[in-house]
Amino acid sequence: MTTMETRTYWLSFCDNDRPEGQRFIGACIVQVTLSEALTALASRPDMRDRVEGPWIGAAVLKAWALGCNPGGEVASARVDDFPGNARRLACYPHGTLMTKDEIEAIDQQMEQQHE
Repeated sequence: MTTMETRTYWLSFCDNDRPEGQRFIGACIVQVTLSEALTALASRPDMRDRVEGPWIGAAVLKAWALGCNPGGEVASARVDDFPGNARRLACYPHGTLMTKDEIEAIDQQMEQQHE
């Protein structure tokens, strides 16, 4: 692991107290540096993942700082480690909370471009 390492995560947020069909409250993409992961580990050692360690905690905290974390439960996936995914990732805004409609519109636009 180099000191310049970065990882990119897709974070999806839900609120299980909402009615079924309205629980999804948005998603965002955030890029996290090794420095941010180490800072998250030091400040919030409870926010670690078995596989990703402090990286997920750092992604959640960064999303909060950027204003794209609406709270609720979070599901995450690292999205920069899939071959050929860079072009697809560039279609989504980073550091912005996206609604279901916005995500579906971007997905549809990408499908049309590849037809």
